[in-house]
Amino acid sequence: MHSGVKWKCPEEVCCISANYLQNTILKKMGEEDISRILNLEYGNPLYFAYCTPKPCRETVLNDLKALPEGKSLEDKFYIGFFENDSLIAIMDFILSFPKEDTIFIGLFMMDSKESGKGKGSAIIAEALTTWKSEGYKKVRLAYMKGNMQSRNFWRKCGFTETGVEKENEHGMAVIMECNCLQFPEFPLEERIEVSSYHMT
Repeated sequence: MHSGVKWKCPEEVCCISANYLQNTILKKMGEEDISRILNLEYGNPLYFAYCTPKPCRETVLNDLKALPEGKSLEDKFYIGFFENDSLIAIMDFILSFPKEDTIFIGLFMMDSKESGKGKGSAIIAEALTTWKSEGYKKVRLAYMKGNMQSRNFWRKCGFTETGVEKENEHGMAVIMECNCLQFPEFPLEERIEVSSYHMT
């Protein structure tokens, strides 16, 4: 059975699709979760070899609050994915950026112990399907130039390079984009709400 995720709605959250993710719960992350986020980030040294600085409390705190110009905290979601109370992934995304019909993923990272099991790809597929159902047409992100692991993961998830590269405080970022319209809707009878949380 597939289950749906109300990524945009702060009052509802459900399990991720795919049988091996049926017990995955979403939670909006805050300052009280910094140590758990850090533990996950420490397990991904390759990412931070390309995207400096190395993780610390200050960098996580900054990520929890960082916003592009013109956006507010109402548009930002820093989400943790939990399995049996263990944090297995984090995602930071912005609604309607850089355009009204586009989601921007600022960060997606798996617990290194969970990599290679298909869970990351399943999370992204569910996100794209859900955002499509909410009216979004595109999802955009960037990986740091030279990080082939990131590039290959996002290509596997259906993203392609736009041909645009932008320099930021971390280095040269390669912009990628995915068209949500290529992802099919799950039948309503296969979308089951199983949990809830509240964003404050």
